[in-house]
Amino acid sequence: MGPCWYSRSFWVGTGLAPEVRRFDPQGAPIQIVRWADEDRSDHQEEIDHYWAEEFAQTPEERRGQTEELRRSMPVSESFPVFELLQSTRENGLWIQIYRRPQDLGPDRWLVAEESGEIVAKIE
Repeated sequence: MGPCWYSRSFWVGTGLAPEVRRFDPQGAPIQIVRWADEDRSDHQEEIDHYWAEEFAQTPEERRGQTEELRRSMPVSESFPVFELLQSTRENGLWIQIYRRPQDLGPDRWLVAEESGEIVAKIE
């Protein structure tokens, strides 16, 4: 008989730091995976580029609402570190690196083995 769905661990991260934690089914921490990361501080030109694209895609009659949203939306001090966590059946983990507004190219992933060691960087 294979493992039951309720006997599996789960991964959690805030996206604020280059680390995620694995917890057992009862919520006790059992592992931390950390990796080196690039500068994630916000750059005004990237934020301006994002909003320029939003306005370009917004119908004329809704641009006032979009501008109001832009002014009212708080801006964080940094971009998130990752977008998505995908666990494997072997207790490994795939970590999709966050794409900044002006990032070009393919998605980037880190692959961690069950031990927590990052063993691959994939684009």
